[in-house]
Amino acid sequence: MQAILKRLVRFVFGLQALTFLPMLPAMIYLVSKHGLPNSRVTPQSVYEVGVALSAIGVVYAGALFTMQRGWPSMRIWGVVASTLNLLFLIPLLFVRHSAAVNAAWIIPAAGAAGLYLFLNSDSRASLVSGAAKTPRIKGDCTNAVLDVLVWLLAAAAWIYGETWCIGFLRGNGIWYPHGLVLYAEYAVVTLLSILVHEFGHAFGGWSVGMKLRLFAFGPFSWQIRDGKWEFKFDSSQIFPSGGLTGNVPSGPEHQVWQSLLMIVAGPSINLGTGLIAVGLAVTLDPNSPVNAGGALLMFGIVSLITGATNLLPFRTRRQGYSDGARLLQLLNGGPAADIYFAQSFISSSLVTSLRPADYDMQLIERAAAAAQGTQLLRFRLCECQHYLDRQQMDQAREALARAELVYESSQASVSASLLPSLIFAVAYVKRDAASARRYWTDMEELERKTKTYVRRNVDYWIAECALQWSEHSLDAAHTAWHRGAAMANQLPAAGAYDFDRTKYLLMQKELDQYSAKFSIMGSVPQAAQPAWDTAF
Repeated sequence: MQAILKRLVRFVFGLQALTFLPMLPAMIYLVSKHGLPNSRVTPQSVYEVGVALSAIGVVYAGALFTMQRGWPSMRIWGVVASTLNLLFLIPLLFVRHSAAVNAAWIIPAAGAAGLYLFLNSDSRASLVSGAAKTPRIKGDCTNAVLDVLVWLLAAAAWIYGETWCIGFLRGNGIWYPHGLVLYAEYAVVTLLSILVHEFGHAFGGWSVGMKLRLFAFGPFSWQIRDGKWEFKFDSSQIFPSGGLTGNVPSGPEHQVWQSLLMIVAGPSINLGTGLIAVGLAVTLDPNSPVNAGGALLMFGIVSLITGATNLLPFRTRRQGYSDGARLLQLLNGGPAADIYFAQSFISSSLVTSLRPADYDMQLIERAAAAAQGTQLLRFRLCECQHYLDRQQMDQAREALARAELVYESSQASVSASLLPSLIFAVAYVKRDAASARRYWTDMEELERKTKTYVRRNVDYWIAECALQWSEHSLDAAHTAWHRGAAMANQLPAAGAYDFDRTKYLLMQKELDQYSAKFSIMGSVPQAAQPAWDTAF
């Protein structure tokens, strides 16, 4: 529920900032162009109203900006902006009901939601936890100013497109919904345009032999986890949001042009379907059922805006980079391209026989040199896995030491999903029970704070097994091993999953030797020993 309220508050703050901020320059332009509406109104009074409205826009923009950044000052900005929105309830109680008034009730609703989020300490913590962005990569073909300008340009295009659309519908006598129903139609049309965009990426990837592992649009997502497709409904993405498509190369021979085609397919299909939809809506008979409600024309306009803006280079919160930024990065080469190709190369081990032992370490080292936070930790752990898979333990320990340094320097931004891999490596490769326990405690604390729990899969259970083994808790280690080994047996044949099974075999050997040693000493009951020979 907090995620839904957060999206609502951000959405309303964004609309209000775009509405109020330009009021002063807009009034100056109107007075200079068209003069004053009557003699009783002075330019000074008009400008004073414009200053006041633009100042209110600054409050909404400040609240939105500090929320995005996760700054402590967001509480002050958020409370002030939410109070203004809640006060909007007063005039609504004394005006006649209409479509516009019904739609305006979203403002005091967002005000009440904002006060709840910003005044409640637990809710405020969830706002901060979701504020982190993927670190900017040097030479990624984007900049902070353009990131903002793209959204302003998209909002302006949307407002202009909406105005033109409604004018066209009115001029041709085509019925269209009003009030909340109109907003609902906008939401559905936006969701459809995102679906078309992500379908373009999926089709483009399939056409060049890539494997689809993730497909998400709005609150709906399908992802392969542990070798099986899973569906998830993410309530935090209910308000108009983006999408995500995860295509994985089907082999190490993947070429740059294949990635370029996959990326450009998304905005291309938006532009194509948008032109077709607008063309049909304009040329067909206004009384045609296709034009009913103006949904076809709205879809065409939104789809054109989606395709055009995605070709611009900017950063996004959900995907990291727009399609335009990715295209420039791959064409220009450099650190951002190295990170993209390293991630693609590693991900291909999920659908091919490629194992960590086969990783291109030169590529991963180049990518690691430009990466930060979670990205950098993932690359360092991949280095450790590479040497572990080759049984080069000295090099594996050196890579692990680098991974630990990354964790210590960027702990606040590291994803909890990577901690099981770090815990296993510290317990098994480094044989450091104290550090492994500390990382385990960090993982549990992060789960508690964010209310997001690490998946109880093969990585989790092998981490617990290695931790308990390093602390000489053999019964707990055996239990964790059996739980994870049963899951590992169900994973499909692929290099990454074969390496997971290898880790269980390595722990089987260690537990077998340890159990045999203490069994001879009479300190471990025979019933506690697992049936290793039937596990795989």
